[in-house]
Amino acid sequence: MAELYELVNQYRPEVIWSDGDAGIPEYWNSTEFLAWLYNDSPVRDSVVTNDRWGFGTACKHGGYFTCQDGYNPGKLVSYKFENAMSLIKGSWGYVRNLRLTDIYSLDEMLETVVSTVSYGGNVLMNIGPTSYGVIPALLEERLLQLGDWLSINGEAVYNSTPWHLVQRDVNATQLVYYTSRPDLGSVYAFLMSGPPAPGAGPVRLASPKFAAPGANATLLGCPTAAPPVRLAYRPGVSGVNMTLPGQANCPDLLSGPGGPWVVKINGLL
Repeated sequence: MAELYELVNQYRPEVIWSDGDAGIPEYWNSTEFLAWLYNDSPVRDSVVTNDRWGFGTACKHGGYFTCQDGYNPGKLVSYKFENAMSLIKGSWGYVRNLRLTDIYSLDEMLETVVSTVSYGGNVLMNIGPTSYGVIPALLEERLLQLGDWLSINGEAVYNSTPWHLVQRDVNATQLVYYTSRPDLGSVYAFLMSGPPAPGAGPVRLASPKFAAPGANATLLGCPTAAPPVRLAYRPGVSGVNMTLPGQANCPDLLSGPGGPWVVKINGLL
C-alpha cells in the first residue's frame, strides 16, 4: 500500500491496473485507497482504474472492466472494457521452449484486436520476456507485424468508435467488422479474409445503407493513383457491393504484413 501511494504521488499515473482479486477488498484496503485516489490524490481528476480490487469487484466496479482474461462481450455494452490477452496461449510469463504453435497466429491476433475495437474496447497485449527483458524472437515478430499492419490501417483503429448501425456483418461475403470515425465522417470495413480471389467478384456488405449517391470509398494502403473502390447499391435498400482495385494496383498491401484489408467509406448511415 505504501508503494501505491508513492507511485501516485511521485509519478502521477493516468492508469492504475490492479490484479488483486484474491481476498475481499477490505482485506487489501482497496476501498480506503480508492477513496483517497478519486477524492484527494493529485490525479483524482484524471486517473482511471480497472476492476480487479478484490473478490466481487471484477465486471462490477472500476473505471473500465476487464472481467476475465481475454474478455470480449461480442456486442455493444454500456461500459468501457479492456481485452487483456497474452500472445502466448495459456501463459502470461516467459516460456523457455516456446514454439510457433504456442502463440497466436497473425490472423488470430488481428481478429482479436479488430473485434475488440469494433465493440468499443481496447486491447492489453501481454508478451513474456526473459529475466533480462529480452523479447523472444517469435513474439517480437508478432509485435512487428502488428506495428506494420497498424502503420497502414491505424486510422481505422486509433480514435475510432463503434459504428452505431452494426459492428459485425455476419451476412457479408466474408467476415467483416466495422469501426467509425465521426470526426472524419468515415466508416471502416475490415475485410477479415483480405482481398477476394481474382475473379471472385465484388465484396458484398449486407448491413449498410447509403445516405446519398455521393458515397465514396478508398482502400487504406493503396496508392491514391490506383483505381477507386467502386460502390454499387440501390438507394433506400440495405447492402452494397464493393469492387476493389486489382491487387496489382496495391503493391504495398501485397508486400505488407498481411491480415485484414480495410475500406474507408464516406456517406454511410
